Amino acid sequence: MGTIDISIQDQIVSVTINNPEKMNCIDMPMLKALDHHIEKIRRDKSVRAIKLSGIGNKAFSTGADLNEFGKLDETGVVEWIKYGNKVFNTLESLPIPSVAIIHGYALGGGFELTLACDLRIADENAIFSFPELKHGWIPGWGGLSRLRKLIGESRAKQIIMLGENIDSKKALEMGIVNKIYDEDSFEEEVSKVINHFKKIDPFLMEMTKSALMTNRNAPENDVLFDVLATQYSKSKS
Repeated sequence: MGTIDISIQDQIVSVTINNPEKMNCIDMPMLKALDHHIEKIRRDKSVRAIKLSGIGNKAFSTGADLNEFGKLDETGVVEWIKYGNKVFNTLESLPIPSVAIIHGYALGGGFELTLACDLRIADENAIFSFPELKHGWIPGWGGLSRLRKLIGESRAKQIIMLGENIDSKKALEMGIVNKIYDEDSFEEEVSKVINHFKKIDPFLMEMTKSALMTNRNAPENDVLFDVLATQYSKSKS
């Protein structure tokens, strides 16, 4: 069973997806653990920033555990989707900045998790993709709307509909990631970004995030839930 590990040092919270045998995929217990940690972070006024990463260099996360997901009935699928959206929305709305540190693959729900963060920093070997359509599903944790808002409708359609693998250089060009660094300088450069947030007044940071996100979270997820539930029902009939 994988875990979500958390540590705090110098006002920075590190959250690590720890499931290396399954390329850091996320099952329901891990999703609940992530929810628990994010809620604790939200209440901790001493924290200045949160960084999320996957254990090792092979994958940030390959998303939902498909073995577990495939065993769910209709009610379980809808609960899984709604709960994942709730967790990712809470992460996105934290008053502190969140940074996804991406090594290797960020696929499906893992890609969606990076999009719920404020910034994304990747190494030169990072790969981003939404392979859901190939598996008979669609991104269900807010990735559809977040990617469209981030890079525009046309490019979002290209990535999602074609299921393309986007390397870190292309991701930087498209605006998916904010920075890429090579292996030799990666840790040093990430530390510079993270330490920057310790110098910013937390009230000003909260106000900045609030202003930038005004009207961003429209109730379109409610519509998405209905669509997914209907699609699942039809697939089983």
